[in-house]
Amino acid sequence: MRSTVNTNGTSSLRLAAALGLALVLISPALADDVKVVSTPAYADSQVTGLSGLLLSFTTSSGSRISKDLSEVELILIAGQDAFNRAEKEYADGAYAKAIASYTAAMDKAGNDWMKKLVTMRRLRALSRNGPIDQAVRDWLPALAESGKAAATVSLVPQRLGAKGSNVNANAIKALETAAEKATGDKARTAELAEIQKLLLRLYETEGQKEKAEKLLSSGVSMEEDSGSLNASDAAATLRDAEKLLASQPAEALTTIRRRINSFTANDLPKALMISGRAQQAMAAKAEGEERQKLLAAAGLDFMRIAVFFPGGETANEALLQAGHCCRDVGNLNAARAAYKVLIDYFTETKQAAEARDALQRL
Repeated sequence: MRSTVNTNGTSSLRLAAALGLALVLISPALADDVKVVSTPAYADSQVTGLSGLLLSFTTSSGSRISKDLSEVELILIAGQDAFNRAEKEYADGAYAKAIASYTAAMDKAGNDWMKKLVTMRRLRALSRNGPIDQAVRDWLPALAESGKAAATVSLVPQRLGAKGSNVNANAIKALETAAEKATGDKARTAELAEIQKLLLRLYETEGQKEKAEKLLSSGVSMEEDSGSLNASDAAATLRDAEKLLASQPAEALTTIRRRINSFTANDLPKALMISGRAQQAMAAKAEGEERQKLLAAAGLDFMRIAVFFPGGETANEALLQAGHCCRDVGNLNAARAAYKVLIDYFTETKQAAEARDALQRL
């Protein structure tokens, strides 16, 4: 069994001061909380069972440990070749292959807990790449069993079908039926909340405004709780969002926002970059106040990268884009501040060259 953690961060007092000035010009405060999570790695362990959604194993030193499945990046079990192959395929982002391998592994699962483990791990892949109706079909029983366990919340189906598709219609029907059954049952309140979040995404995708507004008025939100993402799931979420960025920026933004509090410091800059780029793309097709709001929000995402993760290609590009966003909303003082940080502190970079050109045109 393996889990990995990387932490990242550099700082410079002078640069921080310059970036702080630029940030103050853009916004008085940042709203997001960023959680950095560490997960120990275990090697040469013996998996002994699955109770609920807790995987039990014995380490090489003899310690007995239980971990929520949401914390487990990779599981390799002796004699379970198809399962092990599926785990590696999932880690590589080959979700369709992983689904097929997990299905094959079900035939080799010799006991109930192993069958449940295969089912839950296959659901990971389905949530990323499976048809939304099939993913919902497998997700609902797991959700009903666990309520709001991190392992199940992390497996919420993410790949919606195209607007007007049968898979979306089937998923909506299944979710509405499940929501109706859970409504009024206090023991299922957490389960109902997760169902409604997914329903809201589907309603908005399908343009079912009345149903979406009804859920919103009842307090349903698409904001995700701040449970941690392991390295594999974080990478998968980022890949999914990047694929959506060019053609479906709003869906890319939703994919990132649902998990924004769950990324580690290693992945957060990329997540913020995708969020900013998505809002820039949406602003290009928007008008008036909506356009201004999208550009301002994008600028803040870019500045968060520059302030909290200064240095490097990503931070330089983020600072340049922050300047562009400020320019485009008419905040020329903030644009100048962002451009000048690039010119003064990252003189030889391509972003500094672009900042010089942009500054001359202001």
